[in-house]
Amino acid sequence: MPRRSDRLLRALVLALSLAVLLRPRSCGPSAPTRSPPPSPARVRARPLDEARRAELARFVHRAAARLRIPGAAIAVIVDGQVVYEQVLGQTELRPEAPAIGATTLFMIGSLTKPMTTLAEASLVDAGVLRWDSKLTELLPTFAVGDADLTRALTLWHSACACSGMPRQDLENLFEFAGVTPERRLASMRAMKPTAPLGAVYQYSNLMVAAGGFAAAHAAYPESTLGEAYDALMKARVFEPIGMVDSTLDFEVAAQRGRALPHALAVDGSLRPIPVEAEKNVLPIRPAGGVWSSLRDLERYAVTELRRGVSPDGRRVVSEASMLARWTSRIVDPEGTGYGLGIDVGTYAGLPMLSHDGGCLGFGSSMLLLPESGVGILVLSNARTGGDYEQLPFHTAVKRKVFEALFEPPDASADALLESLVAARAAFDARRNAGLELAPDRPWLLRLAGDYAHETLGPLTIREVDAAGVLDVGEWRSAFGRRVGEGKVQLVLLDPPFAGAELRVDASGPRPRLVVDAREPYVFERR
Repeated sequence: MPRRSDRLLRALVLALSLAVLLRPRSCGPSAPTRSPPPSPARVRARPLDEARRAELARFVHRAAARLRIPGAAIAVIVDGQVVYEQVLGQTELRPEAPAIGATTLFMIGSLTKPMTTLAEASLVDAGVLRWDSKLTELLPTFAVGDADLTRALTLWHSACACSGMPRQDLENLFEFAGVTPERRLASMRAMKPTAPLGAVYQYSNLMVAAGGFAAAHAAYPESTLGEAYDALMKARVFEPIGMVDSTLDFEVAAQRGRALPHALAVDGSLRPIPVEAEKNVLPIRPAGGVWSSLRDLERYAVTELRRGVSPDGRRVVSEASMLARWTSRIVDPEGTGYGLGIDVGTYAGLPMLSHDGGCLGFGSSMLLLPESGVGILVLSNARTGGDYEQLPFHTAVKRKVFEALFEPPDASADALLESLVAARAAFDARRNAGLELAPDRPWLLRLAGDYAHETLGPLTIREVDAAGVLDVGEWRSAFGRRVGEGKVQLVLLDPPFAGAELRVDASGPRPRLVVDAREPYVFERR
């Protein structure tokens, strides 16, 4: 997860589990250690015998129960072969819901990013564009709020997390119904860089989206940006690799059989999320819009491990272009390098390629150890983490698989699982301290009304069945109140943004609602 240095991202990305399309990671002094055990004595993975398979299966079931995961799918790849698969749970929280299968579709969030740069690499091989093609050459309408940076940005800058452009996701989370990619990219004209080009790690979904759409426009200039990107992924990634289930279309995903999203409410209960809320990704889908299955991701992971050759032996991308993607361009605050849409570093001392993805109610993880020929895939249909760890189930399962394959001397997956469960309890206690679940009615009625922000759109506060409800159109949530430190906070109670805070500013003639950030977002009462 990129550095979260302002209150906005703490309140509306971390504490809320609101990390759409993000790279979930731990942060904060309360986080349990995520560092893997020391490098094993041998680099090659050992076979998974029946005893280790049984123990791994037991651990996965226990972790899913302890960390409140309704459904999951796990795969292990060694030397190009799938040596372990496990699916468990159901597609949604109802007794008659279908069971998860190896072809059930999950939204994979930011695991889409390396697929996007794989498609771009294919276009590099085809001579359609170059890694150093200017974004304005590929997409003449592209611009950010700095003319010099607009002229300087190339295709590879869009995916390196080093463009100097900040992360700015709230617009996409508050107002997305009917928003086109063209409109979302146009909003970047008002965005200013916060660092020099190439100077620091700054994760940006919008920049990845801009690069993916620009490459797609170069390949399909007569299509809309969304249609062009969908066609690009089908022609350059899904079909060549044999990813027969994967899609970017929500309706197609429903027809093929999909899991549905879930997240935790403030009271700790796991609840379903309307799948329509996940459509916030559509205007920026190169950064996180793919639906995929375990079987398809196995084929994708094998293609990465084989440096661009599919499981069927088809050369999808040249080795040179794969290595360009795998070259670290910047180092993040946790010391991991970032290539072109993919993490580049080490895990237990072994060279590693990886990426995680988190939607509002899904999680995905891919961990590749190229020197060992190992791939680990984890999919789930719930977000149950917090600022201590965004995808705790995935973190624990990856550790357990690693231990099963390499038997490090200080095996610790079981201890890690218990620490994650304890961290969740501590996180809930911190988040709920001083929270009034049912604020008094006079305060609620004074606050009720219609509000608006110029980029986040409209927001309505109303009383429903004696409870306060905040409604932005695309989603809604009941809310409580926290009073302290000289301020009053409106606190959302329901997923997917449970725990999010908006400060109530009552200093003027009409109340205002403020999301505190580097540049505060102020909702004015109409």
